[in-house]
Amino acid sequence: MQSKLLRKFGGLVATAAVTLFLIGCNGKAGQNGATGATGATGPAGPAGNNGTPANAINVGMLSTDDWSKLTIQGEIIGTPTVSATAGNPVVKFKLHDENGNPLIGMGKWTTQSATANVATMPNLYFTIAKLIPADPTSNAPSKWVNYLVTAIPTKATGQPALADPTHWNLSTPGTDAVQANLVDNNDGTYQYTFYRDITKTAAAYTNYTDAGNNHKADLGTAAELTFDPTAVHRLVVVAGGSARNTGNSATHDQNTATGADSGVLAVPTNTAANIYVDFRPSGAAVAATEVREVVTTASCNACHTKLGASFHNNTRVDTHFCVTCHTEQRKFGSADTAFSAAYTNPGGKIAGQAQGTFPTFIHRLHMGEELTATGYNYASLGFNEVAYPQGKACSTCHSGTAAGATVATASGDDWYKNPSRYTCGACHDDIDWSVAHQGAVRSDDSACKGCHVQASNPTYYDIRVAHTGNTVSIHNAAPRTGVASFSYEIGTITYDGSHNLVVPFKIKKDGAYVTHLQTAASVTNSTTGVKVLNPDARPMPDFPGFIGGPSFVVNYAQPQDGIAAPADYNISLSVGLPNLLVAAGSPSMGSVTLTADANNYFVATITGDLVGQTPSRLAGSILPIRNPRRRPLPPTRVRLPTGRS
Repeated sequence: MQSKLLRKFGGLVATAAVTLFLIGCNGKAGQNGATGATGATGPAGPAGNNGTPANAINVGMLSTDDWSKLTIQGEIIGTPTVSATAGNPVVKFKLHDENGNPLIGMGKWTTQSATANVATMPNLYFTIAKLIPADPTSNAPSKWVNYLVTAIPTKATGQPALADPTHWNLSTPGTDAVQANLVDNNDGTYQYTFYRDITKTAAAYTNYTDAGNNHKADLGTAAELTFDPTAVHRLVVVAGGSARNTGNSATHDQNTATGADSGVLAVPTNTAANIYVDFRPSGAAVAATEVREVVTTASCNACHTKLGASFHNNTRVDTHFCVTCHTEQRKFGSADTAFSAAYTNPGGKIAGQAQGTFPTFIHRLHMGEELTATGYNYASLGFNEVAYPQGKACSTCHSGTAAGATVATASGDDWYKNPSRYTCGACHDDIDWSVAHQGAVRSDDSACKGCHVQASNPTYYDIRVAHTGNTVSIHNAAPRTGVASFSYEIGTITYDGSHNLVVPFKIKKDGAYVTHLQTAASVTNSTTGVKVLNPDARPMPDFPGFIGGPSFVVNYAQPQDGIAAPADYNISLSVGLPNLLVAAGSPSMGSVTLTADANNYFVATITGDLVGQTPSRLAGSILPIRNPRRRPLPPTRVRLPTGRS
């Protein structure tokens, strides 16, 4: 018993000793050692995101009202990249408003129908085209060929494989806008990689089988659609369009999640950005003379003020963009309408030519009611219904050296230096190029210059001579040969004792004074029996080829609202000269002397509207005479010296 207790006690003592020993080993910590040498620098971490500038505008958060006030501007950063081995073009660009504030979130909104494979951006899209140089042999002008003529397959049955762009279907020129391919750096700069590989376009063209009106030849040739890094290319960035949940499919301007109609009219930005760059993928420079620029946006805006404001949803606003889509390729999918003098909804192709290609489209649209053929209807536009507000002065729109050009461009004089069948035939639409023209069928443009450029050619008009207008203007220094030139002078306008207006005036024809007028005959309307002024009245017996006018417009002021002598005119009176020349006994607006006095003045007394009170201010002007041998010119107000009592 005792020995067991001792053994237990001994064990405890041993344990305690060990414990004490261990505790004893846990002594006080010593001082820290010296700092070791600095280790090698580790690898760089991933780049962080750029910070958002304080003045950045998130366009994806704008209200519809604020969106409508937005002005978008921008620039391409560097040169786009694309090559034979990396055929999806990559472009960097920046967007800002007119005050330089960065615009972020431009690609926020997307549209994707139930059958679409990819979500696209309605407010940001891109296109790219290749320039085909002018042909010195046929004299065919240079032209753009758009690469984006393949359609991204949908989920519908029978569509080509999405992964095989060499077998995609063909289409008219389009744009590229897949949201997944956009990088928004959140500071106003972006990078977009085209979804389409433009090096595959030619293969898709080759593999395509024509069907119905879809003829691949209408898109050009395989060679033209083949990527060429040495050729001049144009890449365009478009930013703008409709506010979210506005617009409709009928007008192609809807911005909705599924592409369905929004039910409200489109609300576009105040100003969209069309940013473009001309470049060679090879890196070689592009000379200014290589890219034919006949007309500029500024030329269009001289009349239109803001190109695109009334069409394309105020989004396509620069001619540099227009020419990349309005190519000869627009005829793809359209039935060919035979040449005719009277069309019935001819669609997008007439006699093998696209109606939507830029030169044809713009020229026919502006020729309007003066076109020879009738019945045009392209994109719901009836060309024949357009009334151009001035004579056809070519330099109004394009000129390189001609005096009075709105905007001079390097190729602005091509309209008379390098004529072509399609450009000239757009206005002169009575010419059928499939039959003999001046003795031979013209299958190319090589013969055009020989007849129409030399002013000394005794048989055919020089183009500049043929396009000389009938009226003098900034774009037309002298009228066409044989067209009379009238000028007018007004003396001091007074009122007689009966308060009739008395207007002395002079008429000059081709610099010489007209000295005789004659009474205007009346005729009886066969339907109503009413005697009226003969509409064919000729007021000048020495010049019987002219009818009508001139017309007088007299403005005067009478006491009003207690003001005896108003500072501005408050009454206007107008009368045509023939109405003053009617025979005695007929209803008249007054009278006029038939023979000019010694100072070459005729005197008109206007009685059709008595002044009644003494006027405080008198002023007048005269509107021109018309020549019945030509269609009437648009009314032209002529400001002349005025007189007052």
